[in-house]
Amino acid sequence: MFAGTRLKTALIVGSLLAGIIPLATLTLAGTRIFGEELREQAFSQLESVRDLKKSRIEETLRLLPALSSDEIRRIMAERSGMGETGETYLVGADRVPLSEPYLHGGPAASKGPLKIETEPVLRALSGETGILTAIDYRGKRVLSAYTPVSTGAERWALVAEIDKQEIDRRINAALYRSFLFAAIVSGALFILFAILLSSFIARGIGSVVRELEGFLHRILRGNLEDRVEVAKVPADLRSVMVQVNALADAFVAQTEERRKLEDTVAFNQRMEAIGMLTGGVTHDLKNILGYMLAYADLVQSTLPPGSAANAHLDEIFRAIDRAERLVSQITTFSRRMKREKQPVRVAALIGELTQFLQATLPKFITIKKDIADPDIHIMADPVLLHQILMNLCTNAFHAMQDTGGTLTISLAAEPPAVTETDAVPRFRLTVSDTGCGMDEHTRAHAFDPYFTTKPPGQGTGMGLAIVATAVRNLNGTVEIESAVGAGTRISILLPLLPDPEHAGAERPQETAVPGSGTVLFVDDEPHFCVAVRLMLEQIGYDVLTFTDSHQALAAFRENPLLYDVVVSDYNIPDMNGLELARRIKMVRPLVPVIIVTGYSGWDDIREPSQLGIDAVLSKPFSRAQLSRTLAETLGGITEGKRPPAAPNTP
Repeated sequence: MFAGTRLKTALIVGSLLAGIIPLATLTLAGTRIFGEELREQAFSQLESVRDLKKSRIEETLRLLPALSSDEIRRIMAERSGMGETGETYLVGADRVPLSEPYLHGGPAASKGPLKIETEPVLRALSGETGILTAIDYRGKRVLSAYTPVSTGAERWALVAEIDKQEIDRRINAALYRSFLFAAIVSGALFILFAILLSSFIARGIGSVVRELEGFLHRILRGNLEDRVEVAKVPADLRSVMVQVNALADAFVAQTEERRKLEDTVAFNQRMEAIGMLTGGVTHDLKNILGYMLAYADLVQSTLPPGSAANAHLDEIFRAIDRAERLVSQITTFSRRMKREKQPVRVAALIGELTQFLQATLPKFITIKKDIADPDIHIMADPVLLHQILMNLCTNAFHAMQDTGGTLTISLAAEPPAVTETDAVPRFRLTVSDTGCGMDEHTRAHAFDPYFTTKPPGQGTGMGLAIVATAVRNLNGTVEIESAVGAGTRISILLPLLPDPEHAGAERPQETAVPGSGTVLFVDDEPHFCVAVRLMLEQIGYDVLTFTDSHQALAAFRENPLLYDVVVSDYNIPDMNGLELARRIKMVRPLVPVIIVTGYSGWDDIREPSQLGIDAVLSKPFSRAQLSRTLAETLGGITEGKRPPAAPNTP
């Protein structure tokens, strides 16, 4: 029944081509003729405009003894029939225009006297009248109509021009309309031939059409896994159905890839928004901690050492320090900046992370640490290592969020294998949970990008994929052990740093450094200004505080030699700390300026000297930290005033 299908198809295609090719040939020839007609029409319009303006000039000359520049401008400014780029102008015998050329409806801008020595102008001045395609005084190709205008003994050149590009656009538009008409006619002929000849092949492709209709209907309903059953299609058309299935596979793959890319973009946008929000929140939290630390420091300075109240204050200091570390961890989690590798004490990072998790995870999740060797170090980016642990702990929490359980973080040195004589020493970092566990399929694909077992909207499938990539960047490996109902244990083997230098060293106990001199302190929080003033006065400084940067600048300009150092918060309304520092140093360049900020990562941006300041102090700071920064900045010059600077800048 299908033996003649290919022959019938060839006849249909041949008949269509036999009708379409002559039609296309006629259309192309017609559009070329029409294009020539458009050019002729443009030249005709230019000649009409040229002749009309010539007659007006000659008529005006008959009535008036001489043409004024205003009269010439009025005649030349008339643009009826000139299109978008048409213009007319008069040129005297000296090639200088008697009227301003009008381009696109306005006078042409030119620098200095303009001389026009184009071919149309030269021909008109020689007494010729005609039309041609030429290069105008702007260097553009134009259609030009020219004629001489005689005024007694003098001869002028009258030129009417239009850009060739405008005419070409009209021709192209006409060609487009013609081809569009040809396409519509061809489509109509195709439909007509299809209707007329469909009866010849209806029996042969009926089953194919029904199968394709059902297939497309199922695809449009969202069943992207459905395919055409090739066995139900006649043998002559099975290869076509195979190609249809291949096309469907490509479409599904492209759709899935696009969805993954959209999810990635949305995830990145959410992370950027979280980072911006976190930056503002942590800045405010650090300001609050700064108040608490400053006033606690003031209270402690009034208590005798060893008293019970002093011990209570030590607990407050420790709580403030833990809160500051928690805020720093939140900032670390939200920031996505490239950091240099440095020696990292892994146990300390685990301790900070467990504090963060205990503050954020539900109470029915028990968090345990198993640190076999607290002195393990690694050369790594601490932010990257923090992200690895955070992703693993987040996955562990999700596995236990319905039933509760225990999350354990373990750290131990890895004994070298018997066969590894020259292997790099490694350590094992393990995150385990007592959650639901994984089946074999999930375990095999756990580190695949975008693979997730969570419901839509609750996961991107990128957590463990990011872990695997980050571990590879640290020259490590990942091992996973899991079974359904038995929890999950993910171990990371990383290279050990054998001899860390100054890594994770405890900071020595700082004490306030006495000093002298006058400090100009600027912060928009009045209570914080009071606390800083009291702290500095206790250790020998004179302090003047301002909550308005403009008032502080005015006070400094009034008596610039009064102040030994300027300390200003960065985030001040109207004029930030850096701008205040710049203006103060315009008055007295050598005065030291310290910027105080609650934003984390300030030192990752630029050196203080590159910002035009002398030091940066992060909030919250203690009296000891503030006094030490002042002492280091002043460099022992607090005994006397600095030498006079350059005269004040107005």
